[in-house]
Amino acid sequence: MSSSFIITDPDELHNALKEQRVVKEIQKTLTEYYPKRCWLVQVNVEGGIAYISNPQISASHGFAVHINTTMHDLKAKVKRFAGELLERFRLSRQRYAYGDELNLKKNPVTRRVLGVDRGEI
Repeated sequence: MSSSFIITDPDELHNALKEQRVVKEIQKTLTEYYPKRCWLVQVNVEGGIAYISNPQISASHGFAVHINTTMHDLKAKVKRFAGELLERFRLSRQRYAYGDELNLKKNPVTRRVLGVDRGEI
């Protein structure tokens, strides 16, 4: 069974296509600079915001960037903020760092990374 829907409003279609393009460019940037990391990207064109998180750290805590800028500036911000998020949790910015997220200290009951709610370890 297919889960598809039809967009009939031209503005809604335009926004959906723009969101798809922005998500694709952000994912491409994140994959280029941090290829072994897992990233979740959500874009709201009407709000002018992209919200990016790393589910290996937390799906509910990440960073937001304004998307109403040039693509070059957006990619630079995404690269910088993603690196800062990794560093905040003592994870490597190295291109081929892999597995260090396994060393994050987690609450034994909730399995959530300790300090994630405060943005610290």
